[in-house]
Amino acid sequence: MSSILFYAAGYGLIKKFGHQQLIKYVINSKSLYLGVGIVLTISLYFLSVQNSYVTIGSNKLGDNTWLFYLNGFIGIVAMLIFSILIAETKFKSLLALKVMDYVKWFGKNSFYVMATHFPIKEIFGRLVNSSFRCDVHKDLDYALLVFVMTMIADSIVVWLICFVKNKFSKA
Repeated sequence: MSSILFYAAGYGLIKKFGHQQLIKYVINSKSLYLGVGIVLTISLYFLSVQNSYVTIGSNKLGDNTWLFYLNGFIGIVAMLIFSILIAETKFKSLLALKVMDYVKWFGKNSFYVMATHFPIKEIFGRLVNSSFRCDVHKDLDYALLVFVMTMIADSIVVWLICFVKNKFSKA
């Protein structure tokens, strides 16, 4: 229930403006929105450091609930801006195209990602905490290591789920 406000805000925004109108706003002022996205991302970093550990899955919203919601909305707006700008960019390199294919695949399988990433992240978090005697919730370098490990492992798990699902749905 703590995230229902995000869904309601998104629903209201799309109902008022529509997808195409939002995309048009960003595309017509790419430089402005790129700057806004960068400022929002920097703000999000510094504000998120002010709040402690957050996980919606366990309903831990940090030390300050208002800061949780502010950071949530800042993150959503920044991600929306960057997503529109990336989608409208004409990538030329093979590496960029492969990265975009991976991002699209991850998006199409987001349900499986959401269902599997938390236990995988917890395992790697505990492994890194005990191996390096650190706190991944407070140390950015180790948190980044856990993030990368989780992305790789969860990609493999989700790929296996999709493989098995496709194998049995064709049988």
